Amino acid sequence: MAKQKLIEPEAPRSKSSLLAERLAKSFPGTLTAGELLGSYRYIDFCNPRSGNPTLAMEWLFGARGLWAGRLLNLIAKYSKGKSSFMYWMYACAQRLASGAWCCHNETEGAPAPPDFIASYGADPDDLLMGESRSLEEMMSWLDETEANIRGSWGTGSIDPATGRAKKSKFTDPMDAELTQPIVVGIDSISALGVENGAMMDVSDKTKTAQPGIQSKKLREYLSERNMRFKQRQVLLMLASHQTDKLDMGGGGMKAKGADVNCRAKEALGIYATYEITLDSKKWCDDKPPYTQYGDIVTIRTTKNKMAPRYREIRLYLRTGSGFDFTQTDMDWLTSNPCSPFVNATLKEKYGDLTTYGAKVTCKLLQEKPFATADEFLNALYANKELVTSMRRDLRMRGFGFDFETKYKDQLKKDGIIPEVKPLIPEDGVPEELDDGSDIEA
Repeated sequence: MAKQKLIEPEAPRSKSSLLAERLAKSFPGTLTAGELLGSYRYIDFCNPRSGNPTLAMEWLFGARGLWAGRLLNLIAKYSKGKSSFMYWMYACAQRLASGAWCCHNETEGAPAPPDFIASYGADPDDLLMGESRSLEEMMSWLDETEANIRGSWGTGSIDPATGRAKKSKFTDPMDAELTQPIVVGIDSISALGVENGAMMDVSDKTKTAQPGIQSKKLREYLSERNMRFKQRQVLLMLASHQTDKLDMGGGGMKAKGADVNCRAKEALGIYATYEITLDSKKWCDDKPPYTQYGDIVTIRTTKNKMAPRYREIRLYLRTGSGFDFTQTDMDWLTSNPCSPFVNATLKEKYGDLTTYGAKVTCKLLQEKPFATADEFLNALYANKELVTSMRRDLRMRGFGFDFETKYKDQLKKDGIIPEVKPLIPEDGVPEELDDGSDIEA
């Protein structure tokens, strides 16, 4: 007679999970809060040229990448890296996100040449480019672009001549099954005026425009489209020009970057999952003749629903070659207080990382120095077990680490979730279990 073995029954589903299953038929996207984890889709960060990840960017946002279906607001003065960041994200999306749909809308009348876009690792021939003259035109372009990919969202549109609803014309979508995420950049939202002024033959500035009209229209649009973009996996990146913000008093300490302002900031802030500020300075040799290599772009998170805000890194932008992630990662790994090689607690586990000229010494990987930083980073990222350990210690989201789900253990310990015990035979648990016949429930 075959020995019996224990059966681990499935944990009973919560009443909210059963309710969500019913509601999802009428209200797509309905889940329990715990089930949301399995619905996330990331646009992974990477070095587009080498294919390596970038720990610096993962730490900045606290995750493997940006969520598809969310909004990112990039705030900076002109020529500080907003467009560059977008082109890099398109490169990441094209390389790692199943060949995502990448769409860029230029509103400043100065689209970048193809070779400039390619310098960031993005394929210009697989990047849709559009131009908009007004806020309203941009909204229509964004709607039509998304609907051509995903199909009709609902009721179609309104006929401007009759004021009546028309059936949707988007009946032949290119990717209705959401096999690929959509990444859209608007560069910039601050450059868009309203339709009445933008389309006027002769500008008339004798009358003051309605105060806050752009902010009001944008807030209304995002309130109507926020859930649509989420459910149809559209990552929307908006470039916003930084403006001065008056200090109205009130005292108290302000976090660095908290007083940075832009047009319609409140309207954007309501719906943004991420808000970052960018600034830059020259990247030069510190000795004569002070050769300039490009710019050092400082990126700081001022809103982030994935990790603590106010994190900051230096991103190195090499003239004509896009972002240099070798320099960026080495700078973060050797100087950031949270780096596994700098943090006092983590350093005991990972040891020292030192540089001397071009050489890099990391005895955790090998005794002799690496000849170059690229050689070191290739060895580091090839060591999957080591990189996984670092990501776990840094609490990076999206990699399946237990810190994202271990709340269940605490809830069981507190008696909020009942323990599920294995079914056992009536005559008790056998001393030894093998692969014999199962016990039927």
